[in-house]
Amino acid sequence: MTGNNNHPIQIVSWNNTLEKQVLELLYKYEETSLLLLSNLKTYGSKLTSDTYSGNFKILVKDKKVIAVFVLTKEGGLLAQTDRKHDYSELIVNECLKESIIFKGVVAVLCDNYLCRLATTTVAG
Repeated sequence: MTGNNNHPIQIVSWNNTLEKQVLELLYKYEETSLLLLSNLKTYGSKLTSDTYSGNFKILVKDKKVIAVFVLTKEGGLLAQTDRKHDYSELIVNECLKESIIFKGVVAVLCDNYLCRLATTTVAG
């Protein structure tokens, strides 16, 4: 998708092959991943009839998980990144492809990249 030409970033749907890496990322930043962890445990990784369910997506670079996010059926975006780069444009653009109306970001704003994601969503 984007990134430099040698190391493109891929956006993939939730899959069990990457589950361990996803959970490692979420638990690394547990204090800001609680909503994602709770949603995953309660509703699963796929969109259902539940209001807070959604299709979990994963950003992968060099076979490593660098971000995970979900746009809930209600329209709220939950996201966690590795905090190394700004992935907001990728995440927002992927959310806009969903059949769900994108209403905004649901997050604890604790780092510059997540703040930028919130600004992009509200302004864009």
